[in-house]
Amino acid sequence: MTSIQKWALAAVVIGMGVAGYLGLQGNKADPQVALIQQLEEIAQTVNAALPITLDADTQLTAVKVDKQALIYHYAFLTAVHDGTAPKQLIDQLRPALVEAACTTPLTADLIQQGAQLRHVYTDSVGEHKVSITIGQFDCQ
Repeated sequence: MTSIQKWALAAVVIGMGVAGYLGLQGNKADPQVALIQQLEEIAQTVNAALPITLDADTQLTAVKVDKQALIYHYAFLTAVHDGTAPKQLIDQLRPALVEAACTTPLTADLIQQGAQLRHVYTDSVGEHKVSITIGQFDCQ
């Protein structure tokens, strides 16, 4: 597993661990509202520990919620990926992100409930580099 795949996986694990720790059960009256509440609690808890440096080049800077998406924001700290084509980065990152999201019980359950996990990366000068979204279609 490459270092890029390792830090991508770490982000999924952070969300998983926090939600597991919180023991979130959901709101049976309105599953959509319960899902959004779960995502917001995960984001709030993870954000309290940020930023987290995942490796020499990557930092997890924020976790946000947009509707039913849990969005992980990363910054590349050096210019090592500035010249890398977005498609190449997606090809490197996506398999590990999908595997982790779809095989980890908590994140798989969130996705099954309709959540998406989105990973947004910026380059060393803060410009958007790539976004990778994982949803129900990916976990079939």
